[in-house]
This record gives sequence, structure tokens and C-alpha cells, in this order.
Amino acid sequence: MVYSDKIVSVGDFFGIELFVLKTGKERMADYDRLRREKNKEKLKEQGKIYRKNNKEKIREQRKIIYYANIEKMAEKNKKYKTENKEILAEKRKIYEENSPKHKKTKKILDWKYKGLIHDDYSKLYDDYLKCTQCDVCEKEFKTRQDKCMDHDHLNGLFRHFLCQSCNNHDHWKKVLKSKETK
Repeated sequence: MVYSDKIVSVGDFFGIELFVLKTGKERMADYDRLRREKNKEKLKEQGKIYRKNNKEKIREQRKIIYYANIEKMAEKNKKYKTENKEILAEKRKIYEENSPKHKKTKKILDWKYKGLIHDDYSKLYDDYLKCTQCDVCEKEFKTRQDKCMDHDHLNGLFRHFLCQSCNNHDHWKKVLKSKETK
């Protein structure tokens, strides 16, 4: 049969096999699919070579596309955030509650931002969690907000775990010196 590539079997209907002719678009789609499969590696290599030789051109095209859509994307994100404010807040809250790594990272970044310098922040964070009382007045910490990380503001080095009261006053230096001499 001359036109066998145009004929497709569609199944058996009461013992009689039925055939349908493929359209020109279907035949072209099959041809393109087979050609791409056959030349897959060759096309991949050509793409690599093109990208290697045209880095600047591709970069410029991406910038044009990015900057053309940046305002649309910002507007879309703003609209999404305003429409889904409660859902996003709930997701953030659940993530922060269930992610100890997030809490640790956030706390360490906060210390670094405030100027605290230490060799091993992970060990310092573990000590911070274990600490239950002020190093100076030995008052127990009732909440996490009572606990402060004291550091030297000149060189940034960590000194002590203090309560809010001791951290706000400098009298603790005298107390620690008297403890050390005993």
C-alpha cells in the first residue's frame, strides 16, 4: 500500500478492523518528533555551542525580558500578598513554630547584626538555650526576652548571658570581679 504511513488503525469494531487517514498536521508532528529523537544529542550539542558563543547576546535578551516584566511581576506579587495576607501569615507562623533551624538561624543573624563576634555560633546558641539564670545576679530567666547576650561593644566579643536588668546597667562588672577574687 502506498499510503500506509497515512493510515492509522483505530481498533476492532465487531470483528472488522477500522482504519483512519492521518491529517497532514498529524504526519508532520510525527515526523518532527522522530527527527528530534533521532538528532537529540546533535541538537543538544548545537545548543551548547550556541550558548557558549553568544553569552552576551543571551544575557542582553534575558535582561530585556526581565526588565520588561519586572513591573508586571511586582504588581502581581503585591496583589497576591494583599489578597492572601492571612494565609501567608498563617503559613509563616506554622513554619517558624515547627522549624528550630529557622529559629536558630534567625537568632544567630540577629546577634551578628548587633555586633556579637564568636568563633562557634552553633555552640554559643546551644549554651544560650541551656542557660537558665543570669551569670551575674543568678536570677532565673522567666522568658526568653529576659535572657540577653552581653558582648563588648569595642571588639564585639561575647562576654556573658545576662538578665535585662544586668545588661542595662554596668554594675555587673564589679560583681563579677568580686566573685573572681573570692
